[in-house]
Amino acid sequence: MKNSLADYYNQKARERRLFVEMPEDSALVPESCVTEDASRSIDTARQVESLLAKLPCSQRLVLIEHERYGYSYQEVAERLGYTVQTVEKYLVIAKATLRALAKSKRATP
Repeated sequence: MKNSLADYYNQKARERRLFVEMPEDSALVPESCVTEDASRSIDTARQVESLLAKLPCSQRLVLIEHERYGYSYQEVAERLGYTVQTVEKYLVIAKATLRALAKSKRATP
């Protein structure tokens, strides 16, 4: 479990370094080429990451392992040292929590 969490944060750190280390004038896509849809996608990704950060660590790890990396319940259970029932429970709770957070965020201006 510690390795999975470390891998997640190391990946995020690498992604941040890519954006921080790249000079603004060397952007791969000129700002004039960024469409409104692309801008919305970036905003959505930031919102999802913000919501994920509000989940307890165990639920967040289970959700990411299953949804992002496509591991089965059994594989997630083995990787994180949980039972399959615990993985199922954490997924249900995490998804319900994310729905509630997203709904409350939409209701708040």
